[in-house]
Amino acid sequence: MQPIFFEKSLIVGNKSSPVAICTLWSKKEAIAQNLPQDKYCVIGNLYSADGINYLIKNILANPQIRYLVVCGQDFFKSGEILNNFFSQGVGPDRKIIGAEAYLHSNIPFEALEQVRKHVQLIDLRDKEGELAQ
Repeated sequence: MQPIFFEKSLIVGNKSSPVAICTLWSKKEAIAQNLPQDKYCVIGNLYSADGINYLIKNILANPQIRYLVVCGQDFFKSGEILNNFFSQGVGPDRKIIGAEAYLHSNIPFEALEQVRKHVQLIDLRDKEGELAQ
């Protein structure tokens, strides 16, 4: 695992794990302390819709990631918008379908579709108890 954005803000676990965990506004340290470190590649927060761009770029830089677990408090709907990206995609104007959020123009459409196709979103928002199972 070699994050290219916000590396110092992430908790890195097992670099070969296919699991990334996005804790939205909940404290990533609180979630990490309840999980075996070998079970996840990385844990990080997602505070805004703009942060989805950096999350996607970090996933593209780490193609072993096949599962993205989203959990925690979704105060500004960044988790909902991320869910829309995975379930509905992006329009020709780079707007995430079903959301008022746009993706950066420096991420090719093909790369966006690669992430949507190869990474499974597991939505556990507001269900931290289920994460340890």
